[in-house]
Amino acid sequence: MTASYLSHKQEFFKCKELESQQEDDNPSLSASSDEETERRDLSDSAKQDESFGEEHQPITVLDKNINDHQGSAKCKNICCAEDSSEPFQPRSKTILEKTSQASGVGKNFRVRTFQVVWYNNYSWITLCGTSYLVFCHYCRKAKQKGLLTFSSKQEKAFTLDGFGNWKKALQRFKEHESSQCRKESMEKIILMHQPSVASKLATELENSQALHRTLLKKEISSIKYLLRQGMPLRGHKDKDGNLYQMLKTRAEDVPEISKWLELKRYQSPQIVNEIISLMGQEVLRGILVKIREAGYFGLMADETRDISNKEQLVVCCRWVDEYYNIPEDLLGLFQISSCTADSIVSHLKDILVRCILPLNQCRGQG
Repeated sequence: MTASYLSHKQEFFKCKELESQQEDDNPSLSASSDEETERRDLSDSAKQDESFGEEHQPITVLDKNINDHQGSAKCKNICCAEDSSEPFQPRSKTILEKTSQASGVGKNFRVRTFQVVWYNNYSWITLCGTSYLVFCHYCRKAKQKGLLTFSSKQEKAFTLDGFGNWKKALQRFKEHESSQCRKESMEKIILMHQPSVASKLATELENSQALHRTLLKKEISSIKYLLRQGMPLRGHKDKDGNLYQMLKTRAEDVPEISKWLELKRYQSPQIVNEIISLMGQEVLRGILVKIREAGYFGLMADETRDISNKEQLVVCCRWVDEYYNIPEDLLGLFQISSCTADSIVSHLKDILVRCILPLNQCRGQG
């Protein structure tokens, strides 16, 4: 585009030199050729303006195009999307070359383009890929959403029309950087994208619950291991118990368990006993499913007195599995009021009903 302009310029000066030489050789022709020379000058300048306008179209000529864009409102590209969360800052030479603007003639001829370094100095700059003009990302977005309420001076060049005077770019950027409009827009846009206090509290609570749920599973797995090995969970002191010491050892791999032990949650004897009871019920359900699948079973019962001088009825069940093995499983210890035959029979019937074991499938008792 610069070469075309310079070629027209050279042709113009060559014509002027030829005319001056002809005037020196034949002065009588100078008067008659004045009118023709003037017409030629006008035609050459018109051609130069036409070619310059087609190639460059400086910002002063683009007023109509800028008004048509109205701040790139008609631009459907990602650079001007209303839902864009970050400024559009292309660094491709192909795009940046289209922002070039020419001004001046002769020695004063200059071609100015948008500079990439401006992105680093002014992070709010966004470049429209359709009009190749600069906007303030925060001001334009705040204007679109109607958030500007306190700023009396709202710069249309950075919100609606677009800015493209690269000669005064640094000056205007510095002024806009410190303007009240940009500060208000930036604060409101950032606050709009930040989660509310309620959502922050909900997220924190959810994360805390997830962590405590994981630590409770670690404690349950430790209890399960100790029960499987037939080891006592508590000692003479809380910190001497097997459960506490095992969790303390596991804290070397899972540091969060140390805080769990300091909080002393789900570690009281009542809660630990309830966890053990729930585990026992789950094991009993699995055994009863297998007994029902076998079809028939034998029942064994005996009473004994515990250390608190209370009668306990021990009930066991024998059955045959699919491999013809004869497992003998404990159904539990049940406290009874007396050791009479009627009392034992009534308790056995109650146990079979609760275990969903039909009495007519019982093929032996002992």
